[in-house]
Amino acid sequence: MNEAELAVDEDDSQTDDSQTDITDETASADNAAVPAKKRTRGGRAALPPELPRVEVVHELDEAERCCTEDGTELKVIGEAVSEELHVVPARVEVIRHVRRKYACPTCEENIQTAPAPAKLLPKSNASATLLAYVATAKYQDA
Repeated sequence: MNEAELAVDEDDSQTDDSQTDITDETASADNAAVPAKKRTRGGRAALPPELPRVEVVHELDEAERCCTEDGTELKVIGEAVSEELHVVPARVEVIRHVRRKYACPTCEENIQTAPAPAKLLPKSNASATLLAYVATAKYQDA
C-alpha cells in the first residue's frame, strides 16, 4: 500500500467511529421529530445577477387588447419573464424577455399573454448570437 491509501483508510476509520457516536446520541434523544427533507425541484440555475441586463418587453397588438366577450380593454395583470444568455464578442449580457399578461377587468376572464419570441433551441437560455459565437469559436477560430 502507498501512503495515500493508508491516509484514506485512517480517515475512513475515524469518520466511522464518529458516525456511531452521533447515531447513539440521536437514538437516545427521545426520538425528537426530524423535519422531512424538502424535495428540490429540477431546474436550471439562475444566471448571475452581476451580469448586465437588457429588458425587451413584448406587448399584445392593439387589436388583441380587447375582451372577446364584452369588448372591454384588457389590463396588465402580470408578467412572464424568461432570460437568455447573450454574448457580444468581449461582452456578455442577459436579455430579459418580459411578456405582458392581460385580463378583462370587468369579467376577470380571458387572460392573454404576448407570444414568446422564437428560439433556435427550445427550452434553452442561449440566444442565436451565443450559438453563432460558440460555433464560430469552435469551428473557425479553433
